Parts: sequence; structure tokens; C-alpha cells
Amino acid sequence: MANIIESYWKDADGFLIIDEFFANAKAYLSQKVPLKPGVCELIDFLWQHKMPMAVASGSFKDLVLSNLKVSGLIHYFQVISSGDEVSSGKPEPDIFLLTAKRLCQKPQNCLVLEDGIHGVLAGIRTGCETYMVLDKVSPTKEILEKQVPIYNDLTEVLADLKANVIKQDS
Repeated sequence: MANIIESYWKDADGFLIIDEFFANAKAYLSQKVPLKPGVCELIDFLWQHKMPMAVASGSFKDLVLSNLKVSGLIHYFQVISSGDEVSSGKPEPDIFLLTAKRLCQKPQNCLVLEDGIHGVLAGIRTGCETYMVLDKVSPTKEILEKQVPIYNDLTEVLADLKANVIKQDS
């Protein structure tokens, strides 16, 4: 990242800019964490159905924990795994394998909700049922070829899960 920054701004110290960016982001997120539409409703639904939930983030653990505390969502998750706990990040499956193990679940019994290309690929490589929830990136040709379910937001995921739970209960 530092090299890219310095290629655009010749007199800049890329590492200094990166450090400043992360410090500003951490300060902002210590006050308020923006939530994706539908996240509270989805978590409530899964909680009511006694589904174990986990966070498997490529970010540093202290940032993940802080974001979950500030958002008020931390108590919903039985497991929180972070990128600094595995040797290889996404798209490698390490983070999801670790999280499934901590949940005492086989990967094929886990559902991964991801908004990033590398996360979707990691979920697939782990053997988890993997959904892509669109955010800032579009699915790649590889993801489209793997026929990963793609949702515009978490409200669509919730609607699909509700429809499937109702079918199973019938």
C-alpha cells in the first residue's frame, strides 16, 4: 500500500499516511460503527432459532472486538476469530477452518456471509455454504461460475433463510 501511495504522491511517506488513516478510522469507529442494512434483524432471527454465530474477520482482533462492542452486537457471537490468529489470510480457508473448529462444527454445516471476493473464495475453499452479500465489489467471473448465491443486502439473506426455515418446519 505504501508503494502505491508513494507512486501517486512522490514526496509522501506511504507508511505515515497508512498509520494516520488507521488511527483516524480507529478513532471514528470507537464512537460509532455503521451497520449494514438488515444486520440486526438477521442476527435476531438467527439468535431466536438458536443458531451459533461467529465472526471470522481478516482484520486485527482488537479492531473486531472494538467494533462489536461499540455496535452492541458482541454478545450474539460465540466465537470471534481474526486475521492475526491464522498464518494465511483470505482467500485461503484458514480463518473459516479455525472458526468452524471453535464452533465445534464441520465446515459443511456452516454458512459464510461475505462481501469481499477473497472472503467468498475462502468460504468456498473451506467447504462452507457461502453467500455473497454485495457491498463495494461485484462478483468475479470465478464466483459467478461457482454459482454462489448473491444477495443485494442482508434483508434478502434474511428473507431467504426465513423461507427455508419455514419449509423445514413444515
